[in-house]
Parts: sequence; structure tokens; C-alpha cells
Amino acid sequence: MKWREFWAALAFFILLLTPSAPAEAGPGKVLEKAVKAKKGTHFLKSNLPYVAGRHPFGVYKKPLVVCSAEGLNTRQAGEFGFGWYHAEGRTMSLRINDQVKVEDIDYDDDENQLDIEVEGTGRTAGGEGVVAFVRLGGIDEFERCWNEVFSEVSIETKYEWPDSVKRDVLARRVTNGMTREMVLVAVGNPERIDKSLEDGKEAETWHIQTGEGSNVGFWTMSTGDKREAAVKFIDGVVVRSELVAAGSQPKVK
Repeated sequence: MKWREFWAALAFFILLLTPSAPAEAGPGKVLEKAVKAKKGTHFLKSNLPYVAGRHPFGVYKKPLVVCSAEGLNTRQAGEFGFGWYHAEGRTMSLRINDQVKVEDIDYDDDENQLDIEVEGTGRTAGGEGVVAFVRLGGIDEFERCWNEVFSEVSIETKYEWPDSVKRDVLARRVTNGMTREMVLVAVGNPERIDKSLEDGKEAETWHIQTGEGSNVGFWTMSTGDKREAAVKFIDGVVVRSELVAAGSQPKVK
């Protein structure tokens, strides 16, 4: 073998043994890293209903609260459904201003969807939920969605409200004289809103979910305890509330 051929063969052999540079991280890895950087606990800025279901291979959570570049919205879902091999129902054990921590994350490359599962801490320990970030164009859109869903401090502290109102909000009490924003931070998004005019004044009735709703596990299934309580506003101020404990809408800070 000539020396030129020898050195060429040696160079090729060394090239085979040299580890190649790692491929550039895909969007899933980048987003996973971004979520893991959000350490500690966070406060929800929205109620977090989801669909809990089971099939022959286990249980699953399907997000109803979805964030995209267009903003935050909540998908509709039936309260309960079942078939020969599956069952699922709408449930909600975490609400606005509940303290949570990230439990698990899952990225779907085909759908460009990041599901973030959270669990409650403190007063809501044992609560569970999931939120989806969809059609993310990059880290900037991830951060925008994160800030739509999570707050780093308890939400009522961002407002210059009287201390008595802040205590009611934390206790999820809705009292006469509260504004829409105060009610939103206290109990979260209404299930539906009825609007009318009364003596020339704008009347609004919010129907708020109480109870968790359906409960579906691998071996258990119940239709749940979902109920609704009404909160009536006249010109944006509460005049009647069925929540003494526990259209366009205002956005929390």
C-alpha cells in the first residue's frame, strides 16, 4: 500500500471513530427545557377544567384550557360519556389563584402541542389539571402562553383593593359591591353569562361551577357533584350572589 493510500485509509478510520456532533435540538426538547426552567410553584390565572378518561390501557387527561398566539380559551366538553371500552367526564379540581407545581410535560410533534400537567399544593393538594400550549412558533410564544396561564405571586396581591376584599377573594367569597374583576379572581371564569337590561341598566348573571364534576378512574366512575351558583351584576357591580363561600371578561394581571 502506498503511503498516500495508507494515510487516507487511516483518516477515514479515525473519522468513523470520532463521535458526530449532536443534532440540533428539536422544538420538543427546547420547550421541555423551558418548562423545567420554571422551578417552584405558581398560581393559576384561570380555572383548569379537563377531561378525565380511561381506556383498556390506563387513564388519561385531555386538556380543555388551550393557549395559542391568539390567546387563552376553554374548549367545551360533555359532562360524562362512556362506551364498551372507555369512559370520560369533565372535571375541575383546580381553580384560579390555586397554587400548583408542574407534574409532567408531553410534546406532540405532529400537532405542535405541549401539554403541561400540574398538581395542587397547599390548600389544593391532591388537585390535578392539564393545560395545552398549541401552535407555538418559538420560545417567545411559549413565554406569552406561560404568562397567560401562570402567575408567580398570588393574584390578589397585584391589585390595590381593600384588605377586606382581598380576604374575601382568597376565601372565594363573592359579596355585594364586588366588581367583575374581583369576582373573576375569587372564583374564576363563569360557565356561561346571561345578559339583559333592567330599568335601563346593564344586568349580567354569571353562572359559576361549584363542585368538581365527573370522577373517572381506572376502576371507579361517578357523574360527580357539579352544580352552578349565580352571581348577578348591575352596571358591573354585584347585587346578588349565591357564592358566600368558596361576553367579554376582564383579564387578571
